[in-house]
Amino acid sequence: GVLTAVATSLPELTTFFSSFAAHRKAGTDGNSEVVHNLMASNVVNLLVVQAVGVMAFTVFA
Repeated sequence: GVLTAVATSLPELTTFFSSFAAHRKAGTDGNSEVVHNLMASNVVNLLVVQAVGVMAFTVFA
């Protein structure tokens, strides 16, 4: 579970820091974009983790 959490959080972390750095360099306020990136990443991660869990349960249960 921990490895899955780390693996699915890396894209989210990368997106957050790259978007934050780009807005900081440009001197603009990118709070809404950063929050939208985090929300979209969390939704995708939830769907991926849930799908893998359901498949594993179906195969092994």
